[in-house]
This record gives sequence, C-alpha cells and structure tokens, in this order.
Amino acid sequence: MARRPLSDAELARVSERCALLLAREGTDVSAADLAATAGMSERTFFRYFPTKADCMRPFLAQGHQRFTEEIEALAADGGGTPVGELVRNAFINVFDRHPFPDTGGFLTALLENVHYRRVWLEINYDLQVGLEPVMARVLGETNDSLRARAAAAGVTAFAATTIMEMVRTGGSVHDLAHAVQRKFSEDPLAVEH
Repeated sequence: MARRPLSDAELARVSERCALLLAREGTDVSAADLAATAGMSERTFFRYFPTKADCMRPFLAQGHQRFTEEIEALAADGGGTPVGELVRNAFINVFDRHPFPDTGGFLTALLENVHYRRVWLEINYDLQVGLEPVMARVLGETNDSLRARAAAAGVTAFAATTIMEMVRTGGSVHDLAHAVQRKFSEDPLAVEH
C-alpha cells in the first residue's frame, strides 16, 4: 500500500528541520544527512525535493505566507498606519512570533550558496506575486492595478534587503527593518546622480 503524501504543513516541518541542519553545518551538508534529518530515505527525500536546495522551499514559503498574513492583519487593524510602517511592523512581528534558533547562520548559508540562493529568489518572486492582491486591498486599488503591483515589488524588495543586511552586518531584525524602511521612504529611485 502506498504511503499518503506529506501535507504542506508536514513538508514545512521537514524543511524547518533541514534549515536547522544547514544553519549548523552549512550548505555542504550531504543529501544523506538532509534526508536523515527529514526522517526519510534519500529516495523519498528526492521525491519531495528535486535538489538539496529545494528542501528549503516549504520553510521559506511558510515564512512568506506568515508575512503576507501579518500584513493583512495589521492592515485590517491599522486604521491609517502608513504602508511602509505597516510592512515594517509585519516583518518584525513575523520574526518575533516565529523565532528561529540560528537565524543568522541559516540566512548566511542560504545566501552564500548559489543553489540555495536560487530557491530564495524564486520564493521571493512568489511572494511578490502573492502580495499583489494583498497590496491592492491595502491601497484600495483593483487587483490589476500597477500601483498595487509596484507596492508588492517594493514590499518584496524591502524584505529581501532587510534579510541581506542582516547577513551582511549581523544586525538585529528590529534595527535593520527600521533602517531599510527609512531608506525606502526616501524614494531611492528619485535620487539624482
């Protein structure tokens, strides 16, 4: 009898265990070690994750889903909070509510390896697309609004920049989210050179 496929929630838990291993051991960890950490054979591991790096996809997607849901929740409660502050607060809240034991080690491993970084960039694209209707609602725009799509791109760029600064500087999510949000509010595309 065939086994029941893992649910999205189960895959996210497996992926989180693999993320903990990557944070400790780095991206040179073997597929066998990732599979053992996942509690499955290598064959089963590769059935769910076509490459070693793909084992991060459910964990990263779960983080982005939490971020999106937090933006929606704060927008519903926000009553006039500027969008930049709302997004910054949502980002910080996700990190505060879902702490990861070695965020710095994990993010460093993720961004320093081209294969893992590729998965992160693909997930960021998915985040941007998923944020388009959310930002349309936040801004009171239609789903096909260029303003909503540009806002979704800006939110994604804010999140990615904050994460890259966390890796680059080792700074706290609170301090860096505030700093990045301030820089984004300065309209970096309007700077004369």
